[in-house]
Amino acid sequence: ADDPWLAIAYSPTTDRWGWETVAKSPIEAINTSMNFCSSHGAHDCRVLVTNQGGCVALAKSSGGEVKGGRGPDRNAAARDAFNSVLGGGIIPLNKCVGD
Repeated sequence: ADDPWLAIAYSPTTDRWGWETVAKSPIEAINTSMNFCSSHGAHDCRVLVTNQGGCVALAKSSGGEVKGGRGPDRNAAARDAFNSVLGGGIIPLNKCVGD
């Protein structure tokens, strides 16, 4: 069977996010993550990362930059996201298939 799809959507104005970790397609993962992000009243949600199988993560720099990352496991996804933000930062969200 094909691995499930994951996605993380993020809203810069509300600093809220939504995710999906068991979708059957990339479109389903995107739609679900966007719906959860928007359910907090955000109107500027955008998908930062998708992945088939494995894990996805968000990194946030001290300057407020937010980027997504992906990888086969939690550490790899966190590293990928962390390396995308200038000057490093924190990983507020790290989700794997089924989380």
